[in-house]
Amino acid sequence: MVIVSESGEIVLANEHAERMFGATRSELIGRQVELLLPERFRDEHRIYRSRYADDRSPRPMGSGAELHGRRRDGSEFPIEISLAPLTQGGRRLVVSSIRDIGGRQRAAAELAHLAALVESTHDAVISKTGKPIAMLVPPGPDDEIAHVLLRLASGERSTTSRRCGHARTERSSTRR
Repeated sequence: MVIVSESGEIVLANEHAERMFGATRSELIGRQVELLLPERFRDEHRIYRSRYADDRSPRPMGSGAELHGRRRDGSEFPIEISLAPLTQGGRRLVVSSIRDIGGRQRAAAELAHLAALVESTHDAVISKTGKPIAMLVPPGPDDEIAHVLLRLASGERSTTSRRCGHARTERSSTRR
């Protein structure tokens, strides 16, 4: 969380903000909030900050836009920001709740990749990373799942090499 004055000065930054931006509170407090943005967004942000002062209401920042933060080392990362007005001792402030959404974006990309893999295959994709076992079956005949389960019960196994993407089907000599 970062609390900012109407003039854009950072007046408070919590520990989470310190870790996210790679800077100590003493490096943040008293500086302009635009310090936390990539250079290419700073001028435009000053305009948006001025507009917020005219319509102080809780809301997400940049609805529909991709927002980025800038760490002390200059690296950038995707963020979501929610704004809320705060008045303290007659002073008008803005509370900014900032979340690093890089992990969420990576998970969504992985999910899209896996969905494309399932859609492009004619066989089921089974993942055993522990319990339970996940089985993804592409659209097809209603009896496809039963067919796949019978093939597995008979000992058929298919492995895919991560390096080359080739599948190999084997019959197990043991039955359970």
